[in-house]
Amino acid sequence: MVVRRRRNDQRIVYMVAGGVIVALLLIMLTVLLVRSDGSSAAALEELASASASRDAGPSAPDAWAHQGLVAIQRVQRARTQREGAPTVGEVVAAGALQGSVALYTQLGVTDGEWVHRRVPGRSLYWVTWQSTYHGINFGPRWLVQLDADGPSPAGSGGVIPANALAELLHRADADRYVRYLNRSEQVLNALIDHRFEGGVRLASALLIYFGGRERGAAATELIGWAVIPRRVEVGGEVLYDAFFQWREDDRPRVAHFQVNLQNNQFEPRNLLANRIVADAGGISAESFVDIRPQSLDLSMDPRRERTPHVRALRYLLAREQMVEAVGALLSFRARRAAFTYTGWNIEPAGCTTCTISYGFTEDGEAGSVQWTVTSEGRIDAMPGIAMMAQQALSITRPAAEQDDARAQAGTEEQDDDATATP
Repeated sequence: MVVRRRRNDQRIVYMVAGGVIVALLLIMLTVLLVRSDGSSAAALEELASASASRDAGPSAPDAWAHQGLVAIQRVQRARTQREGAPTVGEVVAAGALQGSVALYTQLGVTDGEWVHRRVPGRSLYWVTWQSTYHGINFGPRWLVQLDADGPSPAGSGGVIPANALAELLHRADADRYVRYLNRSEQVLNALIDHRFEGGVRLASALLIYFGGRERGAAATELIGWAVIPRRVEVGGEVLYDAFFQWREDDRPRVAHFQVNLQNNQFEPRNLLANRIVADAGGISAESFVDIRPQSLDLSMDPRRERTPHVRALRYLLAREQMVEAVGALLSFRARRAAFTYTGWNIEPAGCTTCTISYGFTEDGEAGSVQWTVTSEGRIDAMPGIAMMAQQALSITRPAAEQDDARAQAGTEEQDDDATATP
């Protein structure tokens, strides 16, 4: 009897201690959240994660089940700090995102839909005004606390912006803030301009990854980049997600990188991005051929060139990352094949809109990399390596989508890597 009583006493002690620990953890998380500025992704994730881990008890009624539409309405009706205090729903309906955030124009995305996801078992919901670009879902996102007695930052009304796009919709200084969200080109440049120990740029490594495969490898269709602002602190950290998408034998693939513009550093965030970076780290640029014509003064500004067709060539060569990447790809392929470089060609003679090509032979077959370039500096890649380089190294929509968009304008006068949501 004494032993049994001791065991019961021990169980009671353990239960009380466990309850105290859980209560302390929840209090600490609540304090952290309330002290935050409401936009801390870490605090939001911790709150959602900790709440999801609590058990409401098998017999307790679930008062917060099936409340996703209520959570969406809470977001839509939340007042912003903009002039006149419009609601979030009014700001979204007015096209504030499409009208100010270049991301939407770059991807050709004009609409979205309200979606929700509950934190399991809790009074918390994630709400997103979600747009989709192939395998990427993105948009402003909020964490909504439906329980009036639940923890949430003071003054938030239970509607907490969870990323930079949501923060933009609420801010009084939206015009100033949006400048931090329109840096896609700067983000991509910080990413693809990075040089690894072997001397190869990530730009070149990307082109080698897709264009340097053995013949008979899986058919690959490049889609391109989506660069999405994640978290912005004015005067501080500026984080972006950069997604590169392609299809392999009609199966979607996404490589996810995260870029910090405060220090121009990046890190791979999924397996495919890690694989690309690992391959890049193993490439030596020592034997790469510089395909630029050495007879030209490459330091000259193209606008100073008087001869139209030479000026067109200079505009093309000024795309340093692209030309270097093409040379890297050809050099990589030359390592495993009978390969000859045949050089540059411009047609027709005296052109102002020129077809500029770099020729080579590979295992006895003639090939070339081709662009259409005007003497005013417009560059259009032609199908093949040039198009692959354009899609891999710049923010551009696939050619078919560009044609569809032009036609429309004229009439109007992921495996687990395949889908991602920032």
